[in-house]
Amino acid sequence: MEIGLKELEPFIRDGMHLQSGEPFKQMGGMRSREAVANWLLCAVVNHTGQRELSFTSDPTGGDGVLEDALPARRS
Repeated sequence: MEIGLKELEPFIRDGMHLQSGEPFKQMGGMRSREAVANWLLCAVVNHTGQRELSFTSDPTGGDGVLEDALPARRS
């Protein structure tokens, strides 16, 4: 999470990039605002200690995919 935030920092500081910046080619077309939103969602959920989320690009072209690193609990 810390590395991801460091990578996003220049785009967070550049408000114009968050509003209308070009999509990231390395992330399947995800925009900086989508990456920041995904990072924030992961940070909040990870802080609870109940799940361990990360995010990646969406192969179908969406806003990204949240991945859960913990195995599903069976009832």
